[in-house]
Amino acid sequence: MRPIFTQWVQKNFSLFLQKIRQFAIYFASICSVYHAIFMFFLGKMSRKLAIFQTGTNIASL
Repeated sequence: MRPIFTQWVQKNFSLFLQKIRQFAIYFASICSVYHAIFMFFLGKMSRKLAIFQTGTNIASL
C-alpha cells in the first residue's frame, strides 16, 4: 500500500510542478506585455508633462 501511494504522490507532484511552471511562464509573459504597454504610455505621458512643464516655465519667465 505504501509504495503505491508514494509513487502516486511523486507522479502527481511532478505534474503539479509542471502546471505551476507553465502558469509561471504564462504569468510572466502577461506581466512583461503589460509592463511594456505601461512603460510606453508612461514615456508618452512624461514627454507630454515635460513639454507642459517647460511651457509653463517659459510662460512664467
